[in-house]
Amino acid sequence: MNLSRSSLYQEYEKMALRNERDAELLRVVHDANPYYGVRRLAIKLKWSEGKTRRLCRLTEISAKRTKKHRNNRSASEIDAPPNLLKEYWQLKDEAHPEKGYTFIKLANPKLNIWIQDFTYIWFKGRFYYFAATNSIATRQVMGWNFGYYHTADLICDSLFDALEKHAGPKILHNDRGSEYMSEKHYKLCNLANIKMSASSPGSPWQNGFMESFFSTFKSEMRDKFCTANNPAELYEMIAQWVYYYNHERIHTALKMTPDEYAEEVLLDGDLASSRTLFSLDKVRGKIGA
Repeated sequence: MNLSRSSLYQEYEKMALRNERDAELLRVVHDANPYYGVRRLAIKLKWSEGKTRRLCRLTEISAKRTKKHRNNRSASEIDAPPNLLKEYWQLKDEAHPEKGYTFIKLANPKLNIWIQDFTYIWFKGRFYYFAATNSIATRQVMGWNFGYYHTADLICDSLFDALEKHAGPKILHNDRGSEYMSEKHYKLCNLANIKMSASSPGSPWQNGFMESFFSTFKSEMRDKFCTANNPAELYEMIAQWVYYYNHERIHTALKMTPDEYAEEVLLDGDLASSRTLFSLDKVRGKIGA
């Protein structure tokens, strides 16, 4: 066919060069985001999942994972508000209820639902606590707090942080821990005109969005905590991670960062609300904060 022997290998050489170039780009993105799996890497690089998975195998790149630790807490015996989110649960298959529920309706921006929880951090021989208040619709961390004790002050200051920057939600859901059932927290929600909602006792899955959030936080930050020298550095690490989570980290359900999604839905008018920021100084005085 009048073809040289070398021409038979040209296509393979081109593919090898392309793979080498793409593999190097993949390593750069992975080094910057070590906890990204195939789906997030594909979104970030604008590749197909098939190509991304193939190159991950070729370069032996995988998402960083750490061992999970469970924090078993007993349910609060204090009277709690009802679970207002139940009406938005939907069976995955009406004919087969044993397959469970889908919670996709809860993410409707028009519902404007926030969720709360806190987690512990073991650091230099004692526990510290990280409380967060998140939006289900945008997955943003709306407000957070870090402290030595898991008290009503810890979670109220997390909510204060959120309300200082965002108009309040219509519904605020938690796992009915004693901190959230405190008089101070009740007063704050009432003054902010927020309806409280709580999970059923012993049902952490009913606050699954926060469970998932803290699982991500622990898996991505646990190895870094040991590099901090004091609580101030630990606080700074958490602040940097929260910024990364809101502004830079791709959320697989959104296909973009939480802040990018929030901006998109705000432009669409889905988060438009008559709720306004209020004077937190007056509220703090009324609840004794």
